Amino acid sequence: PYFVHWGEEFGGVFTHIGGSEEALAYLRNSSGVLNVDENEGEEIIWRDENYAKPHDAFTNAKNLYARAKDFQWNKGINESFFKFKLKESPSEEAVKQITVDFSFPSYKVDWSYDSKTNAYSRFLADLKQNNILVKNVIVQVLPSQLIEGDEKGRLSMPVVGSGRAIYFLDGKKLSGTWKKSDYGEKTVFY
Repeated sequence: PYFVHWGEEFGGVFTHIGGSEEALAYLRNSSGVLNVDENEGEEIIWRDENYAKPHDAFTNAKNLYARAKDFQWNKGINESFFKFKLKESPSEEAVKQITVDFSFPSYKVDWSYDSKTNAYSRFLADLKQNNILVKNVIVQVLPSQLIEGDEKGRLSMPVVGSGRAIYFLDGKKLSGTWKKSDYGEKTVFY
């Protein structure tokens, strides 16, 4: 469900393959995202046998834009939503490599900073994900617990409230916080 709640903040096309019963039920009733689920017969998602499951599913922006147009979906994000550059830099720590270890080795995400491009490349399970370059990485720290009775080991994470956040930009690490007052509101990062 937490992925759906985050997706609603942006009013985008929520593209996925299945999910927990709670998340799927919430998606069916959500007007905050356009729901595109491979399990519901969406043909704009394809599988590539060169990648291990579950990381073998792909789509592209052209397909997603076309799908949004089919549904006359016109919700968008305010481009000033994320503003990271500060006039005066707080204390910063140089960090060139970021590791986010979610749980299993196949879900470990690394970001590698390249000062020439001033961007981070993404790696999943130690494999570089081509064409994924970002200028900023946010790690939103949330408590988590296994959903009781869920055979897939899915997690429950409360996205309403506040907590710690870690920001990476320009090869530097900054500490901060996040706050979200309600499910329909955007998460604010400080």
